Amino acid sequence: MKVIPIKGFGNLGVSITNITYPFIQSEMDEVSRLCREELVVVLSKINYTVSQFYELSNQIGVVSTHGQVRGVPTSHKTGYLDENDSPLYPGLDKVTGQKDYKGKHTGLAGGFTTRFNWHCAEAQREKINDVERPLPEIVGLHGVKGTKGTITQICQMVNRYEEEPEVKKQELKNTIMQWAFVDGDEAVLNVDKEYLNDDHGAGEETEWMDKKQSLVRKNISGRDGLHFSPSQVTGIVNSTDEKFKQLKEYIMTEYVQEKYIYDHVWQDGDIIFFDQEVSIHRRTGTNRDVNELTIDQLEKRLLHRIEIHIDKARFLQWKLSNKFMKR
Repeated sequence: MKVIPIKGFGNLGVSITNITYPFIQSEMDEVSRLCREELVVVLSKINYTVSQFYELSNQIGVVSTHGQVRGVPTSHKTGYLDENDSPLYPGLDKVTGQKDYKGKHTGLAGGFTTRFNWHCAEAQREKINDVERPLPEIVGLHGVKGTKGTITQICQMVNRYEEEPEVKKQELKNTIMQWAFVDGDEAVLNVDKEYLNDDHGAGEETEWMDKKQSLVRKNISGRDGLHFSPSQVTGIVNSTDEKFKQLKEYIMTEYVQEKYIYDHVWQDGDIIFFDQEVSIHRRTGTNRDVNELTIDQLEKRLLHRIEIHIDKARFLQWKLSNKFMKR
């Protein structure tokens, strides 16, 4: 197994090649460590099957199955199902604009949207089999087909925070943000009202999110960074709209910079794992325009998506005991 730093993304992020299959435990331990430490891990054109991707994800941490169980029918239809509507890979979703036999778009957020703006997996989502879907530490994406011409941008908010003077760090640590859904040009999705119906698979509108979160978060590796999503944060708790506007402008200017952004230019067969606690991501076309992709492009595009939870206390104990070598 070979590990090299990726370009951009501050001083974080790695690319891995030559992983042994069937998987070797020592290599899987190292891949898991890198996912925690580096915030982005890239496996280019590895061309795994869906079973291999699912197996790899389970080696990195605990796959969030959201209450899905093999052999038990589920109402969640965006994964691979058997003839009884039971999930073959509990917790794995297909991200695609492909249509099913009824003509419904099967794997687009909101049922039908071509936009996926800056966000993390914080959004309050519908329950699956009556099980909540909390924020995972890591999300994995596996490009299957039709991915060329699309880009996943990931912005990390660790390095810039580390550069802040201590007074500013403390100010940010004391800031509590109100999380909800932002409308307009900064919204995560651009679901047209005409598509919010059963004919296109969107169903009911998403329940309103109401969360209060600390602006500074300690991620899985124990590093502090901003936990902020421009499409999902609407204010500062116990503060004014003007102060929120100033803070948001500061973050979007100082933190969302090219030098902290990794652009994954997709090729079929690629896999990426990336942080959800102190990073945000979005989908664009080749011009880095979040509104650039068309439904025709997305109907031909298929990725697998999976959420991974990691035992923080166990990892921090490993880190403190110097069990893993740093890059």
